Amino acid sequence: MYKFILSVLCVAIYQSSYAAGLVIEEKSLSTAPTPAPAAPATIPTVDNTPTMQWQLYQKVQQLQQELRELNGALEVQANVIERMKQDARNRYLDLDQRISELNNRTTKLEANAVTPPTVTSDTATATPVTVDTKTTPVINPDDDKRDYYAAYQTFKNGGPNKAINPMRNFIKNYPQSTYIPSAYYWLGEFYLAASPADVNNAKKSFKIVIDNYIDSPKASAAMLKLASFADVDGKTTEAIKLMQRIIKEFPQSEEAKAAKVYLTAQKVAVPEDKKAASSTKTTDKAKK
Repeated sequence: MYKFILSVLCVAIYQSSYAAGLVIEEKSLSTAPTPAPAAPATIPTVDNTPTMQWQLYQKVQQLQQELRELNGALEVQANVIERMKQDARNRYLDLDQRISELNNRTTKLEANAVTPPTVTSDTATATPVTVDTKTTPVINPDDDKRDYYAAYQTFKNGGPNKAINPMRNFIKNYPQSTYIPSAYYWLGEFYLAASPADVNNAKKSFKIVIDNYIDSPKASAAMLKLASFADVDGKTTEAIKLMQRIIKEFPQSEEAKAAKVYLTAQKVAVPEDKKAASSTKTTDKAKK
């Protein structure tokens, strides 16, 4: 009997403890915190700033390289142009030397073409003439040619700055030389091409040519230089007068062609070539 009662009590205690456990578990489940709603998913962003900066840097480097190449090409072209100008100047000087030498030979031939004096019978009985034993210094006629070409060679080898004094010395030592007109002209060119350019002395040299040696082969070129100076200085009226003078006095020269272009640009009437007009009239008369 005692055992039966003990068994009943154990079953009752077990059932009560099981029921209490269920209640506690339900309470714990009911009091558990409600989970927060999940945040919406976001797409991660990629920062492209470093990539853009790198591309910009590469572009700048490329532009700088192209600029260096262009500067190099311009420098090469400038050197080529300078060499071409120097070669053209040298060829022009060579031609000028040949023309001056030809003019010099012509002058000497004309001077030597003198009729010899007639010898008469009175010559044998003429009174002896006392000859002065004192000799005067004789200048070799080829010295001026040598010094003129030496001044030119100085310019060709050393440039205009080094050639100015030799050409001035030539003018001083040989004032009657047939090379003097060309010497004054090239002295003006040397002054103009010097570094720095001496424009005032260049103008003076060119003016000497047209004032004192208007019949020389360099007169038209010197006059064109002075006309160009006048135009640059804003003396348009003076430039026009000189250009018109070139056309009138040197109608067949290359400088006359340049003068016509200038006058046309200035909308000034171009003087008529009298020689061409007279030849046209003669041709018309012959046709009639």
